[in-house]
Amino acid sequence: MSLRYKIIISDETIIKDTEAKLFLPNHPALIDPIILISYIYKYNNISPAISAKYYRNALFKPILKLINAIPVADLSEGDIDRNLYNKLSNNATLELSKGHHLLLYPAGQLAGNPSEKLFNKQGAFRLVSELPDNIKIIGVSINGLWGSRWSRAKTGKTPDFTKIFFKGIGYLALRGFFFAPKRRVYFEFADLTSELRALSKKDRKSFNVFLEEFYNKKVS
Repeated sequence: MSLRYKIIISDETIIKDTEAKLFLPNHPALIDPIILISYIYKYNNISPAISAKYYRNALFKPILKLINAIPVADLSEGDIDRNLYNKLSNNATLELSKGHHLLLYPAGQLAGNPSEKLFNKQGAFRLVSELPDNIKIIGVSINGLWGSRWSRAKTGKTPDFTKIFFKGIGYLALRGFFFAPKRRVYFEFADLTSELRALSKKDRKSFNVFLEEFYNKKVS
């Protein structure tokens, strides 16, 4: 990934601190969780909540099990699980109790526009309201990936991960690997613990609007 992307991180001290945290990023492209996890994993284990369709994939499953990923039913894929939130909450609590970080996308799906929209999603809102006081909540604003092959910008549909991955390898090969231009990608980390804990005691709409404003202030 270092051959393809120029990663610019704001406030890296947050991810160097190994105390267990909940990370809440926006989701502009399929590749952003891989970049994010690769950076955080250098300092501490992180368990991502991830669509169950990837967990069912024979190629991805061994890797996801290795990092203690938490499979979550994907409603947009037709998965139905009435106990979805309870399973997420129980698994999240377990991983955090081990001292692991937790990665959860509040939108629960890939962005369909340059701006992140949470609508009426409730997973992050409910989880924050139940977390122990010692868990910090970190917002992650990601910019620079909307418009790439990994996003929905060109087709409006979720890209096929495997096809895009091998196309990317081919692109790097044609450019001689080390001579390919790099896309600039920005990751801004911010400690939003006090704000989000207060809003989680208020109402879901205010909670989601606050996160949307954080994510979209530097839309690219």
